[in-house]
Order: sequence, then structure tokens, then C-alpha cells
Amino acid sequence: MPYLSLALFFLIALLTALLLFWTALEIACAPHDARLFPDVVVLVSVDVLLSAPLPTSFVVSRNWLLGTYSPSFGSSYPMIIGQEVYVFPSYHLTMDKNELIKYRRTNGILQREGSLQLPANNSANNLVKLSSTKAYLSLAGLGLIYIFNPETMQKTGEINLTSLGIQDNNPDIGIMIERDGYVFAGLSQMVGGWTSPENYKQADVAVIDTKTDKLVKMISEKTSGFSQATRPIDPKSLFMDEKGDIYISCLGNFGMVAGHKAGILRIKKGETDFDPTYHWTITGASIEGEEKVAGFAASICYAANGKAYGYIDIPGYYKPGETGHGAIASRAVVFDLYNQKMKKIEGLDLSNGYGV
Repeated sequence: MPYLSLALFFLIALLTALLLFWTALEIACAPHDARLFPDVVVLVSVDVLLSAPLPTSFVVSRNWLLGTYSPSFGSSYPMIIGQEVYVFPSYHLTMDKNELIKYRRTNGILQREGSLQLPANNSANNLVKLSSTKAYLSLAGLGLIYIFNPETMQKTGEINLTSLGIQDNNPDIGIMIERDGYVFAGLSQMVGGWTSPENYKQADVAVIDTKTDKLVKMISEKTSGFSQATRPIDPKSLFMDEKGDIYISCLGNFGMVAGHKAGILRIKKGETDFDPTYHWTITGASIEGEEKVAGFAASICYAANGKAYGYIDIPGYYKPGETGHGAIASRAVVFDLYNQKMKKIEGLDLSNGYGV
């Protein structure tokens, strides 16, 4: 029908313009010495707005419309590695398609290159590419890390971490990062839902030797009361600075379990254990320019020179009956990692864990 087609055309044009404006504003607000979100892609679903024979999503970069695909509901953020884009299945236990999909950007266009078939209830959430022919893929729902060839998208092995789980034989593998021949994998240790037990106030990270593909050890930080090392769908919650030091954002059970704290830990360059001199407690910390104190880091994205950007959940903005993550109570901040300070970013409204 011509009227429907015209309406769809203007809708798509409007959404694309808004997304490009948002990205331009984001760049303008970023410090001049930092590259904020250099490889961001934005997904916007249109099938929920109008029923029409169109692709369900549009992938937009800062420069051009790249291509189309249908992302899974509730999946981890797509990962961009060079010209490659990896899209995960749903993180929820009810899966739509059990596969990891690989796209490549060629001449400004995203094209599907292949897929890796996965078992049921995988909750695949993160990958680290070790070489052109070897990568790790964490399956948070099963306590496994798949080893696969990113060129052929074929599985070549697996690493079983189920022995590190508490109560349910699944440590809930989160975000991973590679440094100096080791992969460091945050563990959420969730039991019976999205939180770890009340009496399990510690942050765990698995250390894996990439030469042997064997678990070396699990390191645990037990003195700060932190829990849930990394947000399992956010690849930015585990990162490395220019010095080669690794920083781990711990969620503290989204503020939903009494006594658990959120904070940031560090593993220094050349070490495979937590730095005992660095414990930045986010829960209860003050934020410059904000009258209420912090709860947990709903998101964090490292830029440069010890500065990161993200959103802090603030319990003081909860309405009666609300809890962390779902409440519209997240404030945009600048993180000063080296001085352990936060500052409110002016001009941005409150959001929540689903929006950041």
C-alpha cells in the first residue's frame, strides 16, 4: 500500500537521523584526547513499530548504513574486532537460534560470513580473538569456553570451568581479556537467578593459559565485599589501560543483595593475581556534581589516560518497590580510575541498566 510505504520511509529516515545526531553529540561531548566508543554500532528494531516486510534491524555506524540483520532478544552486545562483527544468541535460557554469527564489513557493507553452532542453553556472551585461527567463546549458561577457528567458524576444543561454580556447577563466565599469553575471565557466580548467594561476598576471575588451553587457577578477592566480576553481557566491563594493567568492574549483585558491594579491582601488568593495593569501592561513593551516592557501575567504557565513561546506578532515585538495574536511576559519569573519583556528566538524563 503506498501510504504504508511512505510512512515506513519517513519512519526509517527519522530513526536514522536521530541515531546519527546522537552519535555526533556523543563525539562532541567526549574529551578531545580520548576516542569514546570508536567502533560503536547502533541497533534499532522497527518490526515492533510497524508490521511490514522489512528487515527487523538496521545497523548504523558513524559514517554509513552498513547492512541489516536480526539481533537476538536480550543478547550480549555485538563485538567488533577490526572489520569483523560477532553477534551472540539470546542470553536468556529460552534461545531463539543457538549460533554465533560472524559478519564482515567489506567496502562499507556488512555481509554474513558464517556461524558457529552452539548447544542449547548456552548463553554465549563474550569472545576473545587470540589469532586469525584461534578464539575463545564463553558459554555462560554451561560453564564452558569454546575454542574455535574464527576463519572457518568451526569448534576445535573446549575448556570446562564447571568445577569453579558454587552450588550449581556453573561459575557463570562473564567477560574475558587476553594479556601476555593468559586469558582472564570474570565469573558472575549466579545461583538460581541473576545474583550470587548472600554469603558469597567475593570476586572471582579464572586465569587460563592460552598455549595449553588449561585453567591455571581461580583468583578471588575476599576483603572488599565485592561480588560478580564483570557484567556478563558488557565487553567493556573488563579492560586494560595503556600501562597494561587490567581493571575489573564488579557489580555487587546489581545492589539487590544486602551486604554486597560494587567496585573496581586491578591486576597489574606482569601479574596474575589481584593488586592488593587497589580496591575502589563504588557502592556508597560520592559523585562530584551529584547529591546522591553511588550504587554500582551499570556500564563503563575505558577511553584513555585513566579515564572511563559510563553510568552509575543510584539507589537514591529508586521509586518505592524498585531495585537495581530496572529502575531509571543511572547517572552518566566520568570515572577517574587512577584517583578513584567520579564526576557527573551534565546534560544527560537518568537511564537504567537496559538503556546503558
